[in-house]
Amino acid sequence: MAFQKIGKITEVASGTSKSYDVGDRVVCVVNINGKFHAIDDLCSHAECNMAGGSIEGNSIECECHGSMFDVTTGQPTNPPAVAPVDVFKVQVNGDDLEVEI
Repeated sequence: MAFQKIGKITEVASGTSKSYDVGDRVVCVVNINGKFHAIDDLCSHAECNMAGGSIEGNSIECECHGSMFDVTTGQPTNPPAVAPVDVFKVQVNGDDLEVEI
C-alpha cells in the first residue's frame, strides 16, 4: 500500500474532522491538537457519517445515535456501536495530508 495525497493540513483545523474520498472508501480525518488520524467515515452501527461529529479526547461521536470511536484504534468507546471501524495511517508531507489505504 502507498500513501495517497488527499488534501491540505489547513483543511482540518485542530478539534475538527473532514471526510475525503480515497479510491472506493470515504475516510474521516480528525485533527487532535495538530496530530492527524484517519478512520472509516461510516459508523459500524448504522453507517452514518462520522466527519463533523463531536470530538472528545481521542474519540469522535457519530451524530446519528451517539456512538463514539477511538480515532487511534477504531474501537467503539460508547454504545450503541459494538464493532470497530477501520483506521488508516496518516502522514503530513509539507502541507499535504496523505493517507495509506
